[in-house]
Amino acid sequence: MIRRPPRSTLSSSSAASDVYKRQVSTQSTGTRQAFCLHKQAKYDEAIVLYRKALLENRNADTLSKMQACEKEKKEADIKAYINPELAQQKKDEGNTFFKSDKFPQAVECYTEAIKRNPTEHTAYSNRAAAYLKLGAFSDAMTDCEKCLKIKPDFVKAHARKAHACFWTKQYNKALQSYEDGLKIDADNAECKEGKMRTMAKIQEMATGEGDEDAAQRAMSDPEIQSIMGDSYMQMVLGEMQKNPARINDYMQDPTIAAKINKLITAGIIRVGNK
Repeated sequence: MIRRPPRSTLSSSSAASDVYKRQVSTQSTGTRQAFCLHKQAKYDEAIVLYRKALLENRNADTLSKMQACEKEKKEADIKAYINPELAQQKKDEGNTFFKSDKFPQAVECYTEAIKRNPTEHTAYSNRAAAYLKLGAFSDAMTDCEKCLKIKPDFVKAHARKAHACFWTKQYNKALQSYEDGLKIDADNAECKEGKMRTMAKIQEMATGEGDEDAAQRAMSDPEIQSIMGDSYMQMVLGEMQKNPARINDYMQDPTIAAKINKLITAGIIRVGNK
């Protein structure tokens, strides 16, 4: 004999099922309406409906659609904000502030110029120059790299990147950036002077007591880490430590010589005493 559950239990279960169906129906309708607005590029209205639908029933598909909508809205806002003419005006204002030694204001203007025209390379380089004056060397390096990504042969960006590396005691990177600039313009005074200053500092570290801060910074460089982690180079360095004159033998090998020179410029190896 089959026992039926009490009528009250059936009624309760049926009511719960009806509520669930209504929730799913409401969520689906809200998501569909939001998606239609989304495809019409009515992003603000779509996001409101997506959020309402998520409050009623948090659904992975709805959440994914809302996130895509928010991303498209952000991209559309950036595109709508682009105005090369206003970007030039802001860059000119930044140049005026820079010449008056008002570097924070210059940064603000260059930042606005970049927002108005993010593919124009000189605004990044100019902001890097202002960051250098403010001692914000990491920000300066980032801007120089963005500038060079747009225009790899822009010598000023190479020089400013090198300056930032020099003042953060990353002398090996500074030397490389100055040399990169000189490959483009062999007569560039800023790169030539910077290279000479950097080489003098490297020589001072190599033949004197060294600069522990510079050496520690260099050890965070992946290229230096790779050299130091090479088992053969570990043997070479061990031999040189026991007998410094062995460096002359190892310098005959171009590959080993390049690695040794890299370590010298980074302040890792010292080759003599004052």
